[in-house]
Amino acid sequence: LNEGRWHHMDNVFAILSLNAIILGFAQLPRDSPLREFLNTASVGGTVCAQLAYPWDVRFTVAPLAVGILATIATAVARRRLPRYNVKSGIVAVILLVLAVTCFVKGLDEGRDR
Repeated sequence: LNEGRWHHMDNVFAILSLNAIILGFAQLPRDSPLREFLNTASVGGTVCAQLAYPWDVRFTVAPLAVGILATIATAVARRRLPRYNVKSGIVAVILLVLAVTCFVKGLDEGRDR
């Protein structure tokens, strides 16, 4: 496993971690087939996108955008707003923003190729 492959695997893991946080906001029950589908689609889509174009930022942002859209669509389809503990929700959003910030700062197009 060389440095390039390790960095590639790290990108996949980072995207999947962020998507897990994003999809968690949908608040689907643990035994929900939809939750299982969204998690599986997140992993499959991220791996395929990163295998196809590992250093193209569009294929980094696309899986995250799909996760956000899926979370919003889930809330709309359920016809009720998810209930959040405000304090925990604020902490989660702050941590998500920090995680995305660190991920974006870690993108180094010049050295990644």
